[in-house]
Amino acid sequence: GLEWGGGIRNSTLNHLSADECEIASGAEVDCNLNGVPDSCELAAGTAFDCNGNGVLDQCDIAAGTSEDCNGNGIADECEVASGREVDCNGNGILDSCEFLNGTGFDCNENGTLDQPSAALVQDLEERGLLDDTIVVWGGEFGRTVYSQGELTEQSYGRDHHPRCFPIWLAGGGFAPGVTYGETCDHSYNVVRDPVSTHDLHATLLHQLGLDHERLTYRFQGRDFRLTDVHGEVVGGILA
Repeated sequence: GLEWGGGIRNSTLNHLSADECEIASGAEVDCNLNGVPDSCELAAGTAFDCNGNGVLDQCDIAAGTSEDCNGNGIADECEVASGREVDCNGNGILDSCEFLNGTGFDCNENGTLDQPSAALVQDLEERGLLDDTIVVWGGEFGRTVYSQGELTEQSYGRDHHPRCFPIWLAGGGFAPGVTYGETCDHSYNVVRDPVSTHDLHATLLHQLGLDHERLTYRFQGRDFRLTDVHGEVVGGILA
């Protein structure tokens, strides 16, 4: 318990620590309700106030006065200030969050997506899981290096482009360090080693131990399959 001046015990507070008494008396703040004054957590380095407003970052986030769009418990402005994250368009939203919610892109200028995708593959390899896991990284279509309409320094490309676009694969028996296929100088069309969607599906199924030509179901008198009447296994990308 706590002894107050003159040796008089306060029965209401005798079960509290000194920190909790400060909090109860309003002399200190505990905005994350863990029983420790915020100032103590900041001094001990167990909590952060990287915007310097005297409020723990997680409390700012909970109160809605700071954003944490990647959900890691650190205020976005702090991650940007510390160099742990990037906000290259200066709109106050982390680039990684913009990529996740589809409002931003990474044209490989700042590598914001390179680090986490490489970390995923490395993490699987270190745990001995990469040989049994296939990682497929791609999108719904490609993007052109030109665009329709007026061209400006800020807007000169990125039209939808279904003819050719890259994806990468790792693990699961795929050969590392292989570049397969080539486009023309303007990235308009494939000029060497094209891989169709059906070819990709056939190859993925092959690596999963399935023959795409036998993976069929009969419907209205016809045998249907994922690769339809197309698809060849692409041996050039296999280990």
